[in-house]
Amino acid sequence: MINEYEELLAGLGDVEWASLSHTYESAHDVPGHIRTLCGSDDEARKGLSRK
Repeated sequence: MINEYEELLAGLGDVEWASLSHTYESAHDVPGHIRTLCGSDDEARKGLSRK
């Protein structure tokens, strides 16, 4: 089954995330967080809310 968000996430890797920052540090972790939020693993999504 193709994830319904796959098309939206297709260009996510084209961004130089490590050159950007967010509140805590380099934004290198943002693509992984976005993919987790769009994924089907409920426990993984809950884990992100605890970070």
